[in-house]
Amino acid sequence: MVPKESQAPKNEARVGVEDLREQFRLRGELLAHVAPPLADFGRYFLELDFAAHVALAADWPHVNEVERSLRSSAIVALEPFLRERVLARARGGRPTPLDPDPGSAERCQFQCISDLLLGLIDRAGFLRGAASLAARAYRVGLAYECFANGELALPGLPVTHGQPNGANIFCFGEFALAAAETGIEPGRWLALAPAFLRAQEIFVSVYGPDHGRPIPWDAYSTLRQRAVEPWSARRKSQLRPRYEVADLAALGALADRNAVLSLVSS
Repeated sequence: MVPKESQAPKNEARVGVEDLREQFRLRGELLAHVAPPLADFGRYFLELDFAAHVALAADWPHVNEVERSLRSSAIVALEPFLRERVLARARGGRPTPLDPDPGSAERCQFQCISDLLLGLIDRAGFLRGAASLAARAYRVGLAYECFANGELALPGLPVTHGQPNGANIFCFGEFALAAAETGIEPGRWLALAPAFLRAQEIFVSVYGPDHGRPIPWDAYSTLRQRAVEPWSARRKSQLRPRYEVADLAALGALADRNAVLSLVSS
């Protein structure tokens, strides 16, 4: 969701809470001058980043202390779990399954983040008028395409605002697949997974190395500060049919492909 300190760009690794609050405030102001649909996409990612930023946990609205603690611990615990699942794919192996025990800490953490992410999606302005699951997933896909393509970057803000914070973008797709595997809102996450997996491919093309070969996970955090040669609308539309699958095994194969082509597993 958000990078651990070791993954953040060095000039942003130790930003204080007041500085973070000011960055989010400025980000909101800048989005007021962005035209739709990018403005709605940008507001969604602003809310997502804020809700997943553990340093700002004291500012999270509408949560009690128990919920705040559970969300904070879930964010910290799930990032390395999801990362390792992606890297297992890069090694040609099988990802570690989520603990199926409904009472396990891992399952409770996953449910917490699932509720958070789906709630943010349901409130997103870009979903107005989209009634069916397919229509909603399509619009979520448009938002993540723009995000992965660098189209939501804003001037005057650190590069971690409005842009992917490195290979952590792979965690969205992996979360969707792990949730579906374990029976956590499987219909919704299977519908959303193609959008997240598609965004991986765009991100690696736009922010990845020129040589096109796999690189270590952490290298993506510092390789590109801004998008290079973003994809055209036509190129994005041409990519979509490849990811129009709803079967968990087929989606897993796409995730395998993306990981192998993008990441060095060691």
